[in-house]
Amino acid sequence: MTHQVTNTVFSYFEFLSSLFSVAADNTLPIPKRFITKHNDDGNAIFDTRLNDELPETVLSTHVFYLGYVTQGFPVDLEDNTDIETYGNYISNSPRLGVPGGSVLRFVDFPPGRSAMHRTLSIDYGVVIEGEMELVLDSGEN
Repeated sequence: MTHQVTNTVFSYFEFLSSLFSVAADNTLPIPKRFITKHNDDGNAIFDTRLNDELPETVLSTHVFYLGYVTQGFPVDLEDNTDIETYGNYISNSPRLGVPGGSVLRFVDFPPGRSAMHRTLSIDYGVVIEGEMELVLDSGEN
């Protein structure tokens, strides 16, 4: 298994890494995603061009997985353009967001370790295991 950090995301992730000193100890299973498309008969089939295991970036105490990326709205599904877009972002990971698009990330947060940050994006947090407390810069939680 290799860990990749691309120059595109390094500046933000370098900032995050500077806030933590404990090495990542990820014991969770690596998420998988399955992409579907339609064949010439109009039937849904699996697209197998990309590996089912997600690209992983390890930064100090956090592990990030790039689940999917879209560009533009509405998303161009013609000729599997959306899948090609995501494939391009696997080797050149986007910053936190893609203007006019979307980024799906899975993040493993270790207990008691997270930094306050601000993004110009719509973020969704889904807890798969454990619990999290959201603390706003206003002091609300």
